[in-house]
Amino acid sequence: MPKLLTIILFQSLALSVQASQQYFWKPVYAPFDSVMNVMDQLSNEDPRQQDLLLKLHSIADNKGLPVLESRYLYWKNYLNEKSPTKNNNSIKKELQRAIGLIDTLEYEYDYARIRYLMINPVQNEENYIEQYKTYIKLLSIFEKTGDLKFQANTCRRLGILMSELGENESALEYLLKANNLYEDLNLQDLIVTNMVNIAVVYNNVGKPNEAIKILEGILQKRNVQLDTNVLVTIYTNLNGSSSNIEKKNFYAEKAFQLSKKYNKNKYQLNVTKINMGSSFLSNEQYDSALVYFSQVYTYAIQHKTSRLLIASLENMSQTYEKMQNWNQAYKYLSTYLHVKDSIKGADKISEINRIEANIAIKEYQNQLLIEHQKNELRKKQATIIILSAIGTILIILLILLYVWHKKRLTEGQLQNEELQNKNLQLEIDSQNRELSATTLILSEKNGILNNLLAQMERFRSDKEMSNTCEQTLRKLITDNLRTENEWESFKLHFEKVHPNFFHNLKERFPNLSENELRLCAYIRIGMSSKQISQMISVLPATIKTNRYLLRKKFQLDTKDSLDDFIRSI
Repeated sequence: MPKLLTIILFQSLALSVQASQQYFWKPVYAPFDSVMNVMDQLSNEDPRQQDLLLKLHSIADNKGLPVLESRYLYWKNYLNEKSPTKNNNSIKKELQRAIGLIDTLEYEYDYARIRYLMINPVQNEENYIEQYKTYIKLLSIFEKTGDLKFQANTCRRLGILMSELGENESALEYLLKANNLYEDLNLQDLIVTNMVNIAVVYNNVGKPNEAIKILEGILQKRNVQLDTNVLVTIYTNLNGSSSNIEKKNFYAEKAFQLSKKYNKNKYQLNVTKINMGSSFLSNEQYDSALVYFSQVYTYAIQHKTSRLLIASLENMSQTYEKMQNWNQAYKYLSTYLHVKDSIKGADKISEINRIEANIAIKEYQNQLLIEHQKNELRKKQATIIILSAIGTILIILLILLYVWHKKRLTEGQLQNEELQNKNLQLEIDSQNRELSATTLILSEKNGILNNLLAQMERFRSDKEMSNTCEQTLRKLITDNLRTENEWESFKLHFEKVHPNFFHNLKERFPNLSENELRLCAYIRIGMSSKQISQMISVLPATIKTNRYLLRKKFQLDTKDSLDDFIRSI
């Protein structure tokens, strides 16, 4: 019985899709897009949907764009999905055509919505692994586009699929994820139906108290009381989960009455009849129990529903056994065993399919995990490369910035040094001019004094000056012609302007005399031979001779300038 109830639950809930989301379709044509946007906001039971569908059809025909026709086919079959007169083969063909009309890479979201609609878990085609792979692919697309609603729907279907395969832990994980997404979107109706799914999984793993707690909590919600289909499902599952006979009978009665009065789902109605028959059987009301079991038996024969057929035969055999009607008990037991044996092969195939699907899914999950790990590794490698490149670029930029800054500093220093050198040179030139001027003045003074001495000599020869007067004047002039003091004073002043000049000369040419050093100094400040001769009170020829001797000591060629050489020191 629990397996039967699980399938019923999935039949009643697997197609529950209500719109209330933002627009995720890629824009194509504004009038068409706006109609689709409205349709996405309405439930497919809303009477306005058919009028909107006609508008989509009209626009698609007028524009003649394949993508518009594809979307029209999607909405047409989406609205027909719950129709009692639907033709599943026709729907599948039209949806396959819809996919063929679009570029599935360019219109990936369209592909996801169409493929979601194409998979019908209620039909239970046993192609578990293909369903799983498709749902994983669709989930990835819905996550990428940010469609929380269809992420939740896909997680719910994955939960149902994994529960069918007996992977209840994985099923619970997907169903809880779906519930969190529904809560984020505040989709109360879908939260309720999904909580029923969660309760069924708890019941399957042997936690009936958890299942009952969830189901009884759902019953307190106001919106549940307005949905007969959900109420029937809840009461049916409460009946299957409860161990208390009185409660089981109460839940069976509630589910049957609601299903009989409001629900058009005949399969579900007959499930409630099985539960009602079981209630009468437990209360030893055998005739009433047989009425319900017989009705289910007739329905199962007419509709070739093996699960209901086995349940009805087994319960009828037990009822006749309780009544001690051994012939009838044996008859239905034999039929039960025959039917069970006849479908045992199919059950074994289904079980093998489930086992194989579980193995294939685990292998696929491992492949996805390996691929994910590879992608993460590639991302890390790419991140490392990018960070390394950024680091390298930053280092290069820092080096360039440092070089530029260093260059600027160097240029600044060079400019400062150049300016300082220029200022220093100006100062040196100024001091040289001052020194030269002073020296020239002294030179002129000495020339004048020598002229005075010569004039006095003439006056003395002509007896025009007394000896006393001549001696006094000569002494005075001779004292002023003494150049030793002047040289010492000049030397101090010169070394301030040209430090280390004499030191460098003596270091390079140690055999230079003091007079030669003096001559070099006068040449360094630009004095002519005549001015130097006056300065040291010698004939110009003597200066010329001294210059020659200096050239020899300096080992200068005839083409080399003595003045330039001295200035270079």
